[in-house]
Amino acid sequence: MTYNTLINLSPDIGVAESWFTKMVEDKVQPNEVTASSLAKLIPSLEQADRTIKVLLDAKCHVGLGFYSSLYSVIPKTVMATQLLDWHFLQQYRWDNALEAAISCYIRYEKLNDAFRIALGFPHLAASRKLFKNDYADAIDYLSCWLDDVDERHNALYALGLCHLENGEITTARRWLEEAKLDPRNSRRVKYITADLTSTDPIEGHYK
Repeated sequence: MTYNTLINLSPDIGVAESWFTKMVEDKVQPNEVTASSLAKLIPSLEQADRTIKVLLDAKCHVGLGFYSSLYSVIPKTVMATQLLDWHFLQQYRWDNALEAAISCYIRYEKLNDAFRIALGFPHLAASRKLFKNDYADAIDYLSCWLDDVDERHNALYALGLCHLENGEITTARRWLEEAKLDPRNSRRVKYITADLTSTDPIEGHYK
């Protein structure tokens, strides 16, 4: 608890890692709180790589807490495309942590970056909330990706959920049905099917 508190109160990553080194030297096993406390001080993705290695060398679990803390601060200086590239390079990916990135981009008024994350991960609660709160902008942004070969499958699914979140049931079903047929959405079929069956086209609202 003492070392975690000292790391948490550190003014920068350099000081925090000094305390971490002392912690390991004193044979105190770092835990997920330690990892999360370090993560919130990381200023760049390059530093994130170094910190992850240090944590793993100390047999410290690097999980959802670490990535959520990292993604709650790193979007201040990193564009969504860079963040996603880095995210996909991770050995173990915690996709739910990207909700923190969406929230951070919104907080710093980087709406297109928030949409970029939501495009690839439209099922996240933060993505669906974004679609609901910024409906018109979301539709405009997502529609621009329909002609992109690599992102069309994501755009189809995202547009379906965007319309669904805003009560446009008939339009949502059209996009979701097309998304379901796209081979690149094969791993999402059961989720898309659930979204399709969760609506009542007669009543025009969620069941």
